[in-house]
Amino acid sequence: MQVLSSKLHYTKCEMTTSQNMSPLSNPQTNQFGNHSSHGKKPTMPNAPIRVNSNPLGPWANSDEEKAELFARHLSEVFTPHDNSFDPEVENKLTNLNKPQEKLSAFTILELNQVIKRLHPHKAPGPDNITAQMLQELPIPGLKVLLYILNAILRLEYWPKTFKIAKVIIVLKLAKPPTDVASYRPISLLPIISKILETLLLNRITKETHLQDWVPEHRFGFRKAHSTIQQCHRLSDSTNKELEEQEFCSAVFLDISQAFDKVWHPGLLFKIDQTLPPRFYNILNPIYSSVNW
Repeated sequence: MQVLSSKLHYTKCEMTTSQNMSPLSNPQTNQFGNHSSHGKKPTMPNAPIRVNSNPLGPWANSDEEKAELFARHLSEVFTPHDNSFDPEVENKLTNLNKPQEKLSAFTILELNQVIKRLHPHKAPGPDNITAQMLQELPIPGLKVLLYILNAILRLEYWPKTFKIAKVIIVLKLAKPPTDVASYRPISLLPIISKILETLLLNRITKETHLQDWVPEHRFGFRKAHSTIQQCHRLSDSTNKELEEQEFCSAVFLDISQAFDKVWHPGLLFKIDQTLPPRFYNILNPIYSSVNW
């Protein structure tokens, strides 16, 4: 990823770069998370911050300096460890010969099912459209929304506004508030963007055989696969090996920032190799031109 611009634009309650940056969405907080005295949540310190490197970075005291520091830090965090150019992968992605088969249009039934499952009190994205607003739309409003989503599907174009997120900066538990790495970013995308992603996920689940390309022992991001079930599976495998007087070996890997540093060209290559061709053209714009 690359930073779009170092120029910041400020409003009364939030700071924006290429993505809106606002530490907390709670109206009882100031810009960097100090709750008012009558708030029920614990108070977050409004301390100066810096990069805890060797040598130590300069202090950021004002909101403008903090926003700039967070933007630089998050840009580095979301840059893959090895972002070098892979000619083989890039060449295959550039010369893909995709058939013109397109996904069939979404139906009003599919849209209604997704909207009904939305949490009505979820924080909105930069457009301030809430889930409750969409849940209270009349039928004509739903038809207009369905028309927009199907136009995106037909044109295979992901709107840039759907990739702009309001970033909430929250201090991690028991971490020093002066270190920029002690804060967790929470991205609030537009609700309509989330609806479109859910509709596409439902299509992928319905039209593909997950068991053909997702291992049985993969539990992350899968329905009806909880952490407790994975623990039971591990315990059961261990007990079986011990009962049969066999050696039981295990390797546990904790990969730092594994999700943050996903190599997007490699991910697109796997999508091309795994999913039916009609999904690639609509998923490609999601992972292209991601910037801070």
